[in-house]
Amino acid sequence: MDALKVEGSFKVQLHPDAEVLTTAIFNPNGINFALGTSHGNIFFGSLRDDAQSRPKLMLSKLEIAQ
Repeated sequence: MDALKVEGSFKVQLHPDAEVLTTAIFNPNGINFALGTSHGNIFFGSLRDDAQSRPKLMLSKLEIAQ
């Protein structure tokens, strides 16, 4: 069985009103993921290597109007 390892670390900017991450899912391809928050926001992301083999994060945020 393969062990998990950290290849990169990124901070997601959350709302200062006590918004917390509540769920996360990763695609088996190891590139795409989605995060959900307590405020109903959804983040869609993709983590790939750039031309210099460094991790590059692309992140989009879907905000739910209240």
